[in-house]
Amino acid sequence: MGIGIKIVLLLLLSVTLFATLDASAADDARPLMRIEIDNDLFTPVHRDRDYTGGIAVTWSGDAVRNGVLSLQPALDWLDAEFESPADGPDVQTVPAAQSFKRYARQVGAIAFTPGDLTIREAQQDDRPYASLVYMANGETTVSADESSSTVKTLTVGILGLPAFASAHRLLHRLTQSDPPDGYSHQISAGGEPTARFLIGRQDLWYQSPDARFELKSSVAASAGFLTETNAALSVRIGRFATPWWSETRELDNYIATPAPFERAPAWTPQLYVTAGVRVAARAYNSFVQGQFRHSDVRYSSDEVAPLVGSAWVSINAQSVYGTELSYSLHYQSGELRHGAASGGLVWGGIEINRYF
Repeated sequence: MGIGIKIVLLLLLSVTLFATLDASAADDARPLMRIEIDNDLFTPVHRDRDYTGGIAVTWSGDAVRNGVLSLQPALDWLDAEFESPADGPDVQTVPAAQSFKRYARQVGAIAFTPGDLTIREAQQDDRPYASLVYMANGETTVSADESSSTVKTLTVGILGLPAFASAHRLLHRLTQSDPPDGYSHQISAGGEPTARFLIGRQDLWYQSPDARFELKSSVAASAGFLTETNAALSVRIGRFATPWWSETRELDNYIATPAPFERAPAWTPQLYVTAGVRVAARAYNSFVQGQFRHSDVRYSSDEVAPLVGSAWVSINAQSVYGTELSYSLHYQSGELRHGAASGGLVWGGIEINRYF
């Protein structure tokens, strides 16, 4: 079985409690909440390896912008540093008041394992164990005509926490699965801080007059524990009411991007499918290359695949106001050039959006 879902959620409870209480106090408008659980068990192939799973809790709304543990001040600083000249005070082709921003906060954890979990020794011919526990802030700026949006996120976390390894092993024992015995060789074993900044742009290419079909593109770049540039195309087909910019799977790396999302109008049923493809030029991946701290198993840059392709499909449904459910299936090409970990990654995701 994959990541210790319930136990990791308990490890994150103190952080989420602070965020929830602070967000409620900051504004009368209660934030929207999304829970996503990824696992390689949620697929037809049932492979317990590579990206074995993750969990993330995201809050979206103006109320979550500031407060305890918020990274928004740092994101605002980065926003200013990466501000384009066209956004500066000297160029104002469209009044700023006509565009709008939305905010999000997220806490989560993700895990990676080699194929054989019973080996305690370092496996130099397979993917290393790796884990990340993190928190993040996200900001989306939607253009005045709502034809494009810019997403910026900042994530900070810790690689290689021993507590995460203990939780993963305990859950496997409780479920009578093979315990992952090689976590002592995980990337940055013992713990190491890490971070990532992402900036992406989404453009709506076409939306049918009856709002039953959408086509959009995205480009993004990130620096940190995942450093890459990527481009994607995606479609949304069916009956939907949430705005196009609220769907951000094109920007996801493993677990969901900490990007804002919107509610559907009251009592509006939804049933739609999203699908897309993406190609990424990846320069650095700490989950296989490690960071500054020693890692028993790590790969050099010439052993990492420079191009990574991915595809996904999801089905989303909302039949009762306040809750939306979705299931997604993901495929990603191998992250290493050779060896047991050079094959593709497959995982599924279950997502619950709760609108208070």
